[in-house]
Amino acid sequence: MSDKQAVIETVSRLPDNATLAEINEELATLEAVRRGVRAADEGRVKSHEEVKRLIVEWTSK
Repeated sequence: MSDKQAVIETVSRLPDNATLAEINEELATLEAVRRGVRAADEGRVKSHEEVKRLIVEWTSK
């Protein structure tokens, strides 16, 4: 699905009284999800174990 079609579908699911801020938030969420799916498709992900190890590193500094 094209980006344009995804935006149209996302906005069409919102209530008619949705504010611009609410629409913007939905579109930002859509973009984040699509970016995450693209990263996963490209293999740019970390395993659960690796993330747990990184969190330990970050919180122990």
